[in-house]
This record gives sequence, C-alpha cells and structure tokens, in this order.
Amino acid sequence: MTNSVLQFDRATHTYSYGERRLESVTQVLKRAGQIGDWGTVEDMERGTAVHSLTAMLDRGEMPGIPRELQGYVSGWQRWRMESGFTIDHIELPICDVSRGIAGTPDRVGCLPVL
Repeated sequence: MTNSVLQFDRATHTYSYGERRLESVTQVLKRAGQIGDWGTVEDMERGTAVHSLTAMLDRGEMPGIPRELQGYVSGWQRWRMESGFTIDHIELPICDVSRGIAGTPDRVGCLPVL
C-alpha cells in the first residue's frame, strides 16, 4: 500500500491523491451549472488582491494596503472581530477521496455559538 498524499499543482490548478486525479470544487460547480461568469478581469484582479492581503493579515503579517482596497480589507477585519471567528487553517488543500473531489478553502475555523 502506498502512502498517498493530497497534492495541488498551482500551475495547472489540479489536485491529485497518489496516482488518482481529483476534480476541483470549481470543476464540480461548473459541471452542475452553478458557476457563470466571474466578472471582469478588473473584478478578478481586485478579488485576488484582497484575498492575498487578508491572508497576510490573518498570518500576522502587516502588508501595505492600497487605498482602493482598504474598505474590503477593513470589512474582513471587522467581520472577524465582531463574529468571533477563529482561524485554524489558511489555504489548506482538503479532499474527499471517496467522492473524488478536492479544494482549498480560504479559511477553516470556528464561529462561536450565539
């Protein structure tokens, strides 16, 4: 029996577990007709930038935040503080081998019971 490990290839955005290729959550959602257009290139670039900045902050880093993105980043920080959300993992690839799917959630953590 081989020791299989989940692997993610960023260049091709593909997941594999040992020799088995897994479908990404995005692929499953597209196939189910749940994903349409993501918006403009500008929208996607802004989302990627905000995502990177919030991940850096959540890791304890202090990035320089461009003025045009400050509202998005402060909104995330405010939600974290007000919700009590605690982060266990940031960008941790996970999979369900029995279903053949994998993905990388932005955050894995806990919300307190209110």
